[in-house]
Amino acid sequence: MIQIRDVHKEYNHRPVLKDIQLDIPNGQTLVVIGKSGCGKTVLLKTIIGLIRPDRGRILVDGKDIVRMNRKDLFQIRKRFGMLFQGSALFDSMTVEENVGLALREHTQLSPSEIRRKVEETLSLVGLTNILEKKPSELSGGMKKRVGLARALVMDPDYLLYDEPTTGLDPITSDTINHLILDMNRKLKMTAVAVTHDMASANVIGDRVAMLHEGSVFFEGTIEEFNKSKNPVVHRFREGHIEEE
Repeated sequence: MIQIRDVHKEYNHRPVLKDIQLDIPNGQTLVVIGKSGCGKTVLLKTIIGLIRPDRGRILVDGKDIVRMNRKDLFQIRKRFGMLFQGSALFDSMTVEENVGLALREHTQLSPSEIRRKVEETLSLVGLTNILEKKPSELSGGMKKRVGLARALVMDPDYLLYDEPTTGLDPITSDTINHLILDMNRKLKMTAVAVTHDMASANVIGDRVAMLHEGSVFFEGTIEEFNKSKNPVVHRFREGHIEEE
């Protein structure tokens, strides 16, 4: 379980996260939604320890990563996989090299074992026969799949998704959403997905947390969110611009 307790973060004396309280139970996917600039990606980066909050605790299976030393935090991070917004593939590397990077850096596997593990993981996300291709040869949807394979290759306990469908056409977005849903169920992953795409949230989420002005404005199931008559929730859900 990931537990977020009273997390607060400011930049230039401006609160970005304000007293965030969230629980992400094992095996569930929490979707964090909200308009641009509301703190979604900052929250995601605090969960993995890339950003240290000004106050509060982030507990991963009861261990507070905020107060960990660098060595212990590094070990915890190995239990996380992350799919970045732009896939973040290295242009100079082949697909095999991109997906197998963590295996080369953090395991004692032989090159043939790494290649086999990479092929198996690519197969999980529906890709075959692309080991030697470079990112420039891939479509946007294929890049997302390769990024997901790289996030999965170390068999993580937790997966973090940062805007998994940004920049994709609706059909490809739907394919990626259902792939994420399938992976989370098949591998029994605990996941946190940041998105502003309600179509994506409805497919992949078990629960939803809406950030508004840096705080958790709403938390509940997807069904509860979709039925909420709160004006702020309604405007976001329907894609309406908020009135000043």
